[in-house]
Amino acid sequence: MRHHQRHRAQLHGQLSSSDWRTLCLRQAIDKVTGPVGEALILTALGLAVVIPSTFGYNALVRGSKSTLARHELLTRPAVAAASLGSVPP
Repeated sequence: MRHHQRHRAQLHGQLSSSDWRTLCLRQAIDKVTGPVGEALILTALGLAVVIPSTFGYNALVRGSKSTLARHELLTRPAVAAASLGSVPP
């Protein structure tokens, strides 16, 4: 075998080896990105549910606190009168 033929065969072997490594790496990446992509999609869906429900919960708590505060203002004179033993007018 001549020098340039041997060099060509060696270069072809290196390229084939490089292609094989690239193919294996691509398959490995595909194995990882499939589940990772799925996890990212599910995370986005979870956030799409959690964020509005958090705002709704906070609004309900805020409304409940204001209702309790109004109730307390209305019942304070009656409670004070009951504790003194007199009946409010």
